Amino acid sequence: MNTQTYKSLITGPVRKSLMTAICTSSLVTLSLDASAEETSASDSRFSTGISIGATGIGVTSSAITDFHLTENDQIQWRLSGSGISADVDSDDEFDFAGIDYNDGVVSAFAIQGGLDWYPISSGWADEIFVSGGLMWSSLNIDVDANTSKDLRVGGSSVNAGALTSLTTKIENNQLMPYLGIGWGNKITGERGFDFQVELGIAAQTRDADVSVAAVDPTSVLSAADLEAEKREVEDE
Repeated sequence: MNTQTYKSLITGPVRKSLMTAICTSSLVTLSLDASAEETSASDSRFSTGISIGATGIGVTSSAITDFHLTENDQIQWRLSGSGISADVDSDDEFDFAGIDYNDGVVSAFAIQGGLDWYPISSGWADEIFVSGGLMWSSLNIDVDANTSKDLRVGGSSVNAGALTSLTTKIENNQLMPYLGIGWGNKITGERGFDFQVELGIAAQTRDADVSVAAVDPTSVLSAADLEAEKREVEDE
């Protein structure tokens, strides 16, 4: 996992919801689903497949419902789950809130459930859909700074090697409303393969829990420094 991916995982869910546009744009997801419909006629109302998106690799299932909003439209329910987990080491060192981190674990998991509405019944646009529902998102980050470098923690300068460790932990578990638009995977009753592309936004409902702790044998940092660094991580 590269540096940009780590920062994307961290900054999106951690950012406070100062403006809805900032929150939702940071959580934009693009997923590609390869869906294979069941082969028997009795199961032709269902599809299942794999997904690749901002929250990792997962599985997705859909089925036709008997509900309609307009004549000749189609509504499908969809349930998907995905996740990603990666170790951070010296080869993956990344900068966050002005500090280089080079050890730890980053993991994210999401479950999404809702309805896909296909309002068009014919032509090339018949697979365009609008999606709405709920997403449960779980983000856990536990990373250690590279203390062999000079650091600036909460506004205080720290010489290389002065700290035994500097650890930042971020936890964010929340249920969010979700809205998206996409193309593909309209179940037609015919067996085979299809693809789905979706772009969506999820509105953040709570801020992340952040903690910053240091093993500081010479008392270089004060509690106020650590609290200031925590606020910088939250603002980042």
